[in-house]
Amino acid sequence: AFDWGWLDQPVARRVKLLPGEESRHYYLTVDQVQSMADLCPVTGDIIRIAAYTGLRRGELFRLNDTNLKEDFIVLMSDTKTNKPRLIPIPDQIKELVKSIEWPLDSLFDYRLRDEFESARLELGLKHIRFHDLRHTYASLLAQAGATLQLIGKAMGHSTPVMTDRYAHLVADNLRDLADKFASLPASQYNSDEVL
Repeated sequence: AFDWGWLDQPVARRVKLLPGEESRHYYLTVDQVQSMADLCPVTGDIIRIAAYTGLRRGELFRLNDTNLKEDFIVLMSDTKTNKPRLIPIPDQIKELVKSIEWPLDSLFDYRLRDEFESARLELGLKHIRFHDLRHTYASLLAQAGATLQLIGKAMGHSTPVMTDRYAHLVADNLRDLADKFASLPASQYNSDEVL
C-alpha cells in the first residue's frame, strides 16, 4: 500500500509476529547446495549463484550485463530496500556468472520452480524454499569469518536489526577469536604499561 501511494508511511515494520509464530531460518551446507544444483540440469547454476551471492529471486531475474563488473555484481536502486548494493562474486562461481546469458527469461523462471521443487523433494528437504539460499549465503559468510556488519552490508540489510537474526552464526567465530587471544604469550603485553 505504501509503494502504491495509498499510505504515507510504511507500516510493515510495525507488524509483529503473533505468539507461537517463529521466524524461520534454514541453511544449506555446501554439499546440500551442490546436490540440489546437480539435480537441476538447466537451473543448477542459478541455484549455486543464489547460494553464493545471497541474491533474491527477483534480483537474479533483473540482472543484466551492465550489473556485472570484474569481481562484483552491482545492483542499483532496484533492490528491496531501494538502495544500491555491491555483491562480491566468489571465485567458486565467477565462471558461472560470466557464462550465463543475462537477463534470464520468464520461461527460465518456470523451469527453476519445477527443478527446485523436484530437487528439494528428492533430497528430503521439503522445508527448504528458494529464499533459504539467501540465508545460506549469510551462513557461509559467517563460516568464512565475516562480522555481522559485513554480513548486513553484503545482504543489503537496511538496519542492523535485520542482520541480528544471524548473530548466532558468528558465535563460533567469536569463540575462535577468544581462543586465539588466549593463546597470545604473556610476554607480548605488560599490564603495567599505560596505553
